[in-house]
Amino acid sequence: MSLSNQGRYNGVAMSFHWIIALLILGNLLLGYWFAWLEDNPLQPGGATPAGFEAFMRTWPRIELVNVHKTIGMLILILSVLRLGWRLMNPPPPLQADLKPWEKMLAHTVHWSLYAFMIGMPLVGWAMVSGSARYHVNPINLFGLQVPAFPFVPTTPHNAVRNVLTAVHTDWLPWLFWLLFALHILGALKHQFLDKDGEFGRMLPFLRRPGLA
Repeated sequence: MSLSNQGRYNGVAMSFHWIIALLILGNLLLGYWFAWLEDNPLQPGGATPAGFEAFMRTWPRIELVNVHKTIGMLILILSVLRLGWRLMNPPPPLQADLKPWEKMLAHTVHWSLYAFMIGMPLVGWAMVSGSARYHVNPINLFGLQVPAFPFVPTTPHNAVRNVLTAVHTDWLPWLFWLLFALHILGALKHQFLDKDGEFGRMLPFLRRPGLA
C-alpha cells in the first residue's frame, strides 16, 4: 500500500459507501413522500393544489411506491456485495490513539448500519410479499419480477404482516436516523475537534494529514 493510501478506504469501498448512502437517504424521503400522499388525499371540491403541494402530487402514489420497492432491492443487492467486499478486503484500522469506548461505539454503529442496510429491504420485501395481490403488482427490478418472500402469510390483516409493517415503516427509520446522527457526529468530532483527518478515509478528493 502506498503512503498516499495508508489509512484510507479503497475506491471500491468508497463507491459502495456513497452510492448506498445516497440511495438509502433518497428512498427514505421517497417513503415519507408517498406516506404524505396517503395521509393527505385530495378532497372532492377542494382547492386545486399549487406550488410545492402541486409538485408533491405530480406522480401517483403507486408509482412512487413501485420506485421505492425497486430502490430497496437495489440497496439490498449492493449492501450484500459491499459486505462481501469488506470481508475480502479488510478496511484500514482505526486510529491507535482512540479510547476503548470510542472504538466500541465506532464498531457498534458501523455493524448496526450494515444490519440496517440489509435488514430494512429484507423486511420491506417480506412486508409487500404479504399482500394477496403481490402476483399482480410484484417488485420490479429493472424488468425482472422479484418472487415473493417465502413463508409470509397473505391473509388480510394477519399478525405477521402487521408486525413487518410496523418494523419497516415505524421502528427501522427511527433506528436509521439515530445511527446516521451518531455516524455523522463521530466523523465531525474526529475531523474538527481531534483534527485527525477522518473525512480523508472515505472521501476520494481528500488526504489525511501528513500523507502525500
